[in-house]
Amino acid sequence: MKIKITIIFIAMGLLFSFLSSDSIIKYYLIPKIFDSVEWKDSYIRFQNFTDPDGTTAYKEFSERKKMVYNLIRSNVLVGKNKQEVINLLGLDGNKQSDNNWIYWLDFTSVDNKWLEIKFNRQGFVVEFNVTED
Repeated sequence: MKIKITIIFIAMGLLFSFLSSDSIIKYYLIPKIFDSVEWKDSYIRFQNFTDPDGTTAYKEFSERKKMVYNLIRSNVLVGKNKQEVINLLGLDGNKQSDNNWIYWLDFTSVDNKWLEIKFNRQGFVVEFNVTED
């Protein structure tokens, strides 16, 4: 009986640890529902936030990271033209070349994460994924 209780407590502890951690697996399995307004506002809040240690500003910016896997799995970007992508995601936090756009999702002193969107020559989305360096 004590072994079963111990196993239950260990499992609960691991589950709590998983749900409270900042893992990509968590964002992929339990993503935040994509919201266009919140996506755009999170970058604006990040830019306008003054926080001496940067922790709260970082939290505001990482809202995009929480939504991106829902955005990807929903395939809402498939076939969108550039103006439709701008309407959906805005231009803040975006770097563009002609047919390759990136939206910053997360940054640390070690690496960056972004949503990369590729367009064909006609200007329609053909590929998108999360990339990190």
